Amino acid sequence: MLIGIDGNEANTKSRVGIGEYSFELLKQFKRFQISPSGTHVTNNLKFQIYLKSNPLLDLPEESENWQYRVIRPGKLWTQWRLPLDLYLNSPRPDVFFSPSHYA
Repeated sequence: MLIGIDGNEANTKSRVGIGEYSFELLKQFKRFQISPSGTHVTNNLKFQIYLKSNPLLDLPEESENWQYRVIRPGKLWTQWRLPLDLYLNSPRPDVFFSPSHYA
């Protein structure tokens, strides 16, 4: 299952409110894939994190089942660029989660 997540709110240097909430969610989603011994637990879950700029260094590291997708341009990103990318590109996420008010 491919889970798409809007990670923009977490991809800021000074996180408050929804930004901090989003950052903590990403860290916990990443933990779904790793057991206490450090090995992968669920190979059937894949995460695609959508961003309008390169991921900051403190975001979870990319792995086989955890990928960042940077979509440019950033202007009007949530209004047209992200929806267009979700519609036209494959593989499409089976589920898409946005922790903010975006469509």
